[in-house]
Amino acid sequence: MKVLVTGALGFLGCALVAALERQGHDVVAVGRAAGSGRSHGTAICSAIGEMAPPTRAMLSSNRGDIDSMRHRMLSLFLAASIFVLAGPAAANFIDFVEVGDPGNLADTLTNCTQADCGSVATSYFIGKFEVTNQQYARFLNAVADSDPNALFNTEMTTDARGGIIRSGSPGSYTYAAKSGRWYNPVVFVSFHDTLRFANWLHNGQPTAPQGPATTEDGAYTITQGGVATNTIVRNGGAEYFLPTENEWYKAAFYDTGLGSYYDYATSTNTKPVSGPPPGGPNSANYWSGTFALTGSGSFDNGFNYLSDVGAYASAVSPNGTFDQAGNVWEWNETIADPATYRVRRGGDWNDQDAYLYAGLGVTGNPGASGEDYETGFRIASVPEPGADLLAATAALLLAARRGWRRGARNQAA
Repeated sequence: MKVLVTGALGFLGCALVAALERQGHDVVAVGRAAGSGRSHGTAICSAIGEMAPPTRAMLSSNRGDIDSMRHRMLSLFLAASIFVLAGPAAANFIDFVEVGDPGNLADTLTNCTQADCGSVATSYFIGKFEVTNQQYARFLNAVADSDPNALFNTEMTTDARGGIIRSGSPGSYTYAAKSGRWYNPVVFVSFHDTLRFANWLHNGQPTAPQGPATTEDGAYTITQGGVATNTIVRNGGAEYFLPTENEWYKAAFYDTGLGSYYDYATSTNTKPVSGPPPGGPNSANYWSGTFALTGSGSFDNGFNYLSDVGAYASAVSPNGTFDQAGNVWEWNETIADPATYRVRRGGDWNDQDAYLYAGLGVTGNPGASGEDYETGFRIASVPEPGADLLAATAALLLAARRGWRRGARNQAA
């Protein structure tokens, strides 16, 4: 969740910033500069330990005549106000954008596997970018020192498109993104790998062995039977999850301001241009008879054809996402037809422009055989249940602070 803390140069404000950041919130801290009642700036006190003395927070140039200890203590304890700016708690780990206009009209029904193509009943958040090697390596380091569920695929190291190196032995494995490949989308991930990543986020990014408290339960309950029959679905109350086809489709093609859909995830009805990044506002990494990054029609098995997420900096969807056209296919939560498969969307570096079009998705085997150098994923989320509580706390703190200030001015007069 993104939270604004005002008065953050005070002792309480700094403590509040530190506590919220430890809980994973994305905190914007603003406070009164020392010695001035007018200038304001960012206080990163939780990160570097630069807490201003309480007296500095209590007294400014326009409060010097307030010497009552009672007033000083009230100033100290009411020095911080909280404002929920909205957004998922993992926003300091994954960049999210909000997709609004709940209950929007559906697009052409034949464009999707699901009914009500692109229509979503509630607002939600979706990753601005595909999940990267760096982010997935962090996940592996948290839960895969033994890796009984094979969240790591050795081709992440051996294949030129893979971007993660594993070191050590079972029980003490460690992981790192290959040099220069931190921001490539992770590939060689199965559908079930993506669910376990979502569970890990839902459970607060714990560092512990794979199990119900980390990867096997939370947003999804993963069982051997559910894997075998491809019947795993999202649990109620899930905070982080793989987007359904409709959620993915709406983020890619729907303009909430216009109330209509584009044909391509670059906010246009004209097919993107294939070429190296940064490209223009309608460009993408896909095959057009030649590979976008090399301009050659010859495949080199030793070359990495993936572009960094967001590398096509001006090619953005109507909701602010990047690379929903090309780069890598992305797993969707939706069960496909046949029911043993799951939906994939977006096209990739190795496929032609037809697969970038809104009307064409594909399917993939959700198991290990579906892990390849063309497929990754992005994560979606909903606001935390605690948002309403924080907002109510903010309102109470702000009301108390304003009431005290009125009383202080009357006493000074």
